[in-house]
Amino acid sequence: MSGDPIWHAIQTQGLDVPPAVLNLHAGQGTRHYTGRCHITRGKGILVWCALKLAGFPPGGKDVPIRMTITTKGEHSQWRRDFGGHVTTSRLAFDADQNQVTEHFGPIRLKMQLDPAQDGLAMGITQLRIFGLPVPRVLIPLSETREYQDADGRFCFDVAARVPGL
Repeated sequence: MSGDPIWHAIQTQGLDVPPAVLNLHAGQGTRHYTGRCHITRGKGILVWCALKLAGFPPGGKDVPIRMTITTKGEHSQWRRDFGGHVTTSRLAFDADQNQVTEHFGPIRLKMQLDPAQDGLAMGITQLRIFGLPVPRVLIPLSETREYQDADGRFCFDVAARVPGL
């Protein structure tokens, strides 16, 4: 099986997603995307440590983003350049669990994909840090989604929170 891991999850589950979302995940090779985003980070030392460990960017408004997706075989590498701050992750499709695994340095997430309004929702089902499982109560509740706006453009909103933090 080859191709973008999220595309495989969409196809395996038979999810009905808009063309902009499907097109982002279709194909092999290297694809480039550009846009702008707003980054709002949570507060507190534990949140800061987790975001730093994963390599996530600092907060900012109207930040330029350049995303490069390189898909070879069954894996993809996502390189996100947020105004000079680069975050890289590797994605793979877990056919046994029909989930997508994403690695950010020492952090590994497993995500379940579900249909959402105008697109796709991604919930975190498992989290490991340095290979050690994080207790379920500390796994962030993800409100992440990819969607197509009224002009047919691909959009994303990544949001997560841990109750009590």
